Amino acid sequence: MSEKIHIEEAFNQSLESFRSNHFLLACSGGVDSVVLAHLLHRNSYSFGIAHANFQLRDEESELDAIFVQDLANDFNVPCYSKVFELDQSKSIQEEARNLRYNWFYSLLKSKGYDYVLTAHHEDDSIEGMLMSVFSGASLHRLSGIDHNQFVLRPLKEATKRQIIDYAQRIGINYRSDSSNQKNDYLRNFVRNKILNDLNTKLSHSDEKLRYSLSYFKRTLRLQESYRRLLLDELWSQGEDWEAFTIDALKANENSSDVLQLLFEPYGFKDFRALSHLLDAENGKEVSSLSHRIYRFDHHLLLTPLTSLKIRYQFSFDDPRKRDKTLKASVAEINVHPEAKLSEIEVRKWNTSDKVLLKHQKSPKKLSKVLRDMKLNPIVKERLQVVCHKNQILRCLTFSTIDIQLEVNFSSHKIVYVWRE
Repeated sequence: MSEKIHIEEAFNQSLESFRSNHFLLACSGGVDSVVLAHLLHRNSYSFGIAHANFQLRDEESELDAIFVQDLANDFNVPCYSKVFELDQSKSIQEEARNLRYNWFYSLLKSKGYDYVLTAHHEDDSIEGMLMSVFSGASLHRLSGIDHNQFVLRPLKEATKRQIIDYAQRIGINYRSDSSNQKNDYLRNFVRNKILNDLNTKLSHSDEKLRYSLSYFKRTLRLQESYRRLLLDELWSQGEDWEAFTIDALKANENSSDVLQLLFEPYGFKDFRALSHLLDAENGKEVSSLSHRIYRFDHHLLLTPLTSLKIRYQFSFDDPRKRDKTLKASVAEINVHPEAKLSEIEVRKWNTSDKVLLKHQKSPKKLSKVLRDMKLNPIVKERLQVVCHKNQILRCLTFSTIDIQLEVNFSSHKIVYVWRE
């Protein structure tokens, strides 16, 4: 089987169940992402292109952006390009990754794409495997790069050599990143120094590394099978969270290992803190970079941090008249007939907020109302309020808190509030 057939076959097998989806390709202009763009176009997939410009290589960065725009024009697909300013006091690679993926996810939502596509390949997985060994390995990280909920990697089974050979065979032009030859970053050092030295001093080192990667992948699949069995015993699904039964967790003689197995995929590393959470008081929490776990009653509640950041829009015009496809529920709130939109605010509640409940004679602290209701901490964290001139008119995401206005008025107008 030729390498051309192999890479196309691997590509199509990876995406065969996603044929009807609409993709956003992350394209740097380098050989990997440009080959992936050609494969998408050649096989008639629906896609657009996104290019993040971090201005790290001066004129080279500008030429990359122009090249990617021309590529999109050649394929007659949309192209989105954004220039980013990096904070030099932070880890440049980590900050760049966070910025571009946050931007990609916003494009998914605003432009109607289903998945981000990246051109990660098997060599990337091997480099990541070695980096994980040096920095403290977990089986997930040792097992290489795979699809996730929003990101697909159609070339994950292809090698760098196959990608380059395909580009040369088809006659594909691409950009070269001069910074890849510098060993300032760990990944470049692993690629340019460690792997090259291994190939020189250890025969068939690339085959042995690929075998190790395959072994870790198989072991991870076995681990995931056991994880699913555990979830059947102690897991349930909430509205925006997952609940894990504490008694079932504590009953397992290897509870610390079980905590790691369950929560490592969500980025948690401090499993001693998670163990302490099993016996903590209600409301205590532990966070990873992407998720948070709360102790509440007899459960650990897991939620993505993104679910805690709700944004609302509001207007005096009914958005359903402008957008017939709007799926978000729209709250209709009566306000003073002379109220101005600039006087209305939607914000997260705070401990100084007071509300006047119906059938009450005086305002009551909202924090006490929430405590009396014994709300789970995720609902409390997500709770936002609509205010007019500092008076709370409505509690959003939990509308059963029945608020009355401190001043009644004979006529009113409506402010419409809905989630973005």
